[in-house]
Amino acid sequence: MNILVTGATGVLGRSVLNELRSRDIQAQGFGRSDQADLQGDLLNRDSLGGTIQGFNVVVHCATALAAHEDKQMTANLIHALQAEQDAGRLQNLVYVSISGVDQVTAFPYYSAKLHSERLIEGSGLPHTILRATQFFDLADYLLKQLRFGSLQLASPHLRMQPVAPQAVGVRLADLALLPAAGRVLDIAGPERLSLSDMARIAARSSRRRYLLHLPLPIPALRKGRLIPARCESVGCTYREWLAAHGTGPATTAGNILCGAFERA
Repeated sequence: MNILVTGATGVLGRSVLNELRSRDIQAQGFGRSDQADLQGDLLNRDSLGGTIQGFNVVVHCATALAAHEDKQMTANLIHALQAEQDAGRLQNLVYVSISGVDQVTAFPYYSAKLHSERLIEGSGLPHTILRATQFFDLADYLLKQLRFGSLQLASPHLRMQPVAPQAVGVRLADLALLPAAGRVLDIAGPERLSLSDMARIAARSSRRRYLLHLPLPIPALRKGRLIPARCESVGCTYREWLAAHGTGPATTAGNILCGAFERA
């Protein structure tokens, strides 16, 4: 079996490649970076024909923050894989999406993921679609963006069930070695947490910091809109992830500056 992983130099793509290679599976990474095994641009349809060829399975981890680019990359990949399907080589196109994308279609990035799901489902290609919840990296990024000197902003109303990207990489590697299964059960981390919970967990410094709860304007995460109703819990906890990566804002959990500012 010969497997191609798109987005191979990103966090998730690298995790998939590492997992497959640890199992002695022949896998190559595709991306724009010169660090990828195969270089190419999913936004350039004409460049893909000779590159994405001879693979039995493609794990599509590449993504773009610009919605139109994300959609175009998936459309171009499908077009390139039609020849592999016609030649009888393609066994599975594995696509990773996001839990709850059908609940927040007003947001272009999530809408693009849903659009890509539908393109794949309507393509006639053998495929598997896995939705995963937000990565721990997103929570870490949000907290860093909301830190101002000794003050950490957070909200108890922004709720998620974040997951380690490495755990998602393991599941994608599993799916790459199985027959195409269509849409499979979502995966999520083991804990449902608010952003305030994660700020407390990230209290790793001896310096005093203050935690201010605010009703932050991130509608997609308010009251757990992106937490799947049914999912399989996988991977480590947020505390374990922080310990392994040595990251996270320093916040003294007990220092609540003004809890009265919380509102529903």
